[in-house]
Formats: sequence, C-alpha cells, structure tokens
Amino acid sequence: MDKIPVEEKGKIYLLDINQIVFAKSQEGFVKIVTKDSSFLFRKSMKNLEDKLQDFPQFYRVQKSYIVNLQSIYEVIPWFKSTYWLVMNDVNKTRISVSKSQVKELKKDFGFLITI
Repeated sequence: MDKIPVEEKGKIYLLDINQIVFAKSQEGFVKIVTKDSSFLFRKSMKNLEDKLQDFPQFYRVQKSYIVNLQSIYEVIPWFKSTYWLVMNDVNKTRISVSKSQVKELKKDFGFLITI
C-alpha cells in the first residue's frame, strides 16, 4: 500500500507515502511532515519504518528521524565529520545525521559528501 493513515485536526487522511518529507518521533507518536503540512501517525517510529521498508528513498538518519532522501534541499558539512540535512519543507527544517549513519548516507550521496 502506498498510503498510510494520518491525522490532522481530528480527521483521518490517507497520505501518499511519496509526499512525506520527513518523520519525527515525539512524545509517543510520530509527526509526519510534508512539503507544506504536518500530520500525526499514532504508531511507533519502528512501525512507520516497517511500512516504509519497500521505499528505498526513506532513510533513518538518527533515532528520532526518518527522511525522504529525495526531499533533501541541502547537505551542510558540520564539525567532526557530521552533517546537517536541510529538508524541502516549508520551514527548511535542519536535521542532524548521527555519526553512525554518516557512512551509510555517503553511499547515497557519495559524490557530495567526503568523510
């Protein structure tokens, strides 16, 4: 299924998975952010990760975040071989990449990132 049930203002919608820019785990639920909106996913981050496993553009960059690699606006090198991802949502959200995930990310963006 290419859609997942999400909530916004008390209504349930079926969100097209390709619209997801990133997902953030917070206080017992997951906030899913699209280019211009956000929704609640009332299950765990692990549950969302399992639903996205057939979509290779989604990558868990740290414990609390899953990003859509196709929705990265900018990659900013940071100190000690870490990086910030600027996402293509309305707020241009910055998400740090955990040190343990930098090498995996480099495989996908090897021509952009040097370690």
